Formats: sequence, structure tokens, C-alpha cells
Amino acid sequence: MSQAEAENLTLAPFAEHYPSLRLSYLGRTRTVAGLFVKEHWVFSGFTRACPACLAGDGSPVQNVHGGPWARTWRLPVVFGCAEHHSLLINQCPSCQQPVHARSASGLLPAPSIAGLHPAACRATPDPDAAACGCRLDTAEPPAMSDHQAALQHRLDALLHAPASTRSAANHTARYFNDLRITSCLIGASWPVAADIVDDDAERELIDEHIRRLRQTMDATRAAGRIVRELEFYDRPPPDAAVGAAILSLAARLADDPGHNESEIRRMLAGMPRSSQTNVWLERYRRGDHCSPALAQTVTAILRPPTQLTPLPRPASFTTD
Repeated sequence: MSQAEAENLTLAPFAEHYPSLRLSYLGRTRTVAGLFVKEHWVFSGFTRACPACLAGDGSPVQNVHGGPWARTWRLPVVFGCAEHHSLLINQCPSCQQPVHARSASGLLPAPSIAGLHPAACRATPDPDAAACGCRLDTAEPPAMSDHQAALQHRLDALLHAPASTRSAANHTARYFNDLRITSCLIGASWPVAADIVDDDAERELIDEHIRRLRQTMDATRAAGRIVRELEFYDRPPPDAAVGAAILSLAARLADDPGHNESEIRRMLAGMPRSSQTNVWLERYRRGDHCSPALAQTVTAILRPPTQLTPLPRPASFTTD
């Protein structure tokens, strides 16, 4: 293969639009190895997948080998398949292990097992046993809602937009950073934003995800280890349904931060109050990393910071 053909098998071509893939990000220089260890907005340790895509398109070669694995399934902003109108899966329906979980043997789990279909689960929960082998292309994921499908279609278009001008690429990159910022704000201040989630099922998914996340943080503290809360909240959930719920709300806020300033103000007031919070926000606000509209909104809210009054935060959101 040529260098260009090899590069197109990787996520590198998306780095211009998707800043979390860049080796230079938020004023820092990163190595490829460091990016895939510490960058939470890339699923480097596993992948999501669309069973219908893996089943193939009916052509002779795909009837034998199945359909191709999409690179973008490793990006948290891709939670569904627009072609098949379904959410992606992140676990094998049989062994419940993450799909294509990375192991010491390399990027592809169990590469030496002969005769394993490309769409089969390669997980080996028991090191002394054979791979799971369950056909992932037979799984039946839930359908996306209409608003989830519309959002996924928009995000797909941004990821695959032609690199026409530098300004257009910067605009797209800043929007993905806006989604990252607002997603973290949602989690860190939850359930402050619970009352603006229109879909009851999505609200419950977010609530359960944040509850489990805080249980993990509590257990980490109990073990005597330091907990940096924003690092937990800045991790997109592996489950596509939860990811879709959070990103749907994040997009609603990021699409018009000026109009939603009161909601963003409430979330900032409900976040953990620490120097880490301010440093995290400043890192995005300065240096053209987020959109001018969001930067202006955050600036107006944080100046002066003494005006922010922390809100009491219940453990979870409940409805009557």
C-alpha cells in the first residue's frame, strides 16, 4: 500500500475536524502512544459496532467475510448508524465483553486464532478457553429516535466534511470541543440539567450513568487514591444509548450557548468548585479551542467568579 492508503485505514484523516485526535491539542504536544492511553474521547481500548453493517451488503465478498469495521465507531460522537437507523453495540451479547477489547497481543484481539469469522466476538474471558465466537452481526440493537438520528447525521457530516478551508475546519473542531465541554458540564453538575431533558428515558439513562460514576469515585476515594472528578466526567460512556442521551442535551446547549446562558450558568454553579474546574475551562476558553459564542458565555459567567454560588446537588434525579 501507499502511505496515503495506509493512513486511510487509521483515524488520522479525521484529526483536522476532530481535535481529540490531534497530536497538538490544548497547547500540549502528545505522542501517538500517549494519545491512545490518556485521550478519553477516542475509544482506543475497544470499539462500538453496527451489527447490520457487519452483516454485509449482500455482495459475494461480504456474504463470505461480512461488512467492514468502520473507523469512526471508535469515536464517542458516533453512537448510531444513520444507514440502519440503529444505535451501535459496545458489548458482545453473549459474553458481555467489550467489542474488540485491546489486549497485549495488539490492536486486534486473538489475532492468531484461525477460522474465526471477521464479525465474530474475539474476546477470551477465560485465557485457557477459545474465543467467544458469538456472531456480532446477529445482535439486535435498539433503533435510534428521530432526534438522535438527526443529530448523528449532522455529526457524521461534520466528521466527513471536505477540508476546503482552514476556517471551516477550525469551526468544526471548535464545535466538537463545545460538545465535549457541555457534556462534561452536564455530568459534573447533574442533576442540575435534568429538568431540561425532554425525553424521560434519556433522563433516566443519564441519571443511572452518573450515579454509577459517582459510586466508582467514592470507591476510589475509599481505597485511598486521589480522585480528579473532571477526569471522570470527561469520559464518554461506552454505552451508545447513554452517549446519545448526553450528546443530545450537549448539542442543544452548544448550538446556542448565548440563548442557554442561564442553563450553563446553573451547571457551572453546580460543578465541583476547585481550581481544577477553572483551569479546565480556561484551557478551552483561551486559544481558540471552543466557539466564540461559548467562550463569550463562559467569560460572562466566570467574571467575577465570586458571583457563582454552588448549588446543593442531590445524588440522583428522581421524579414523582
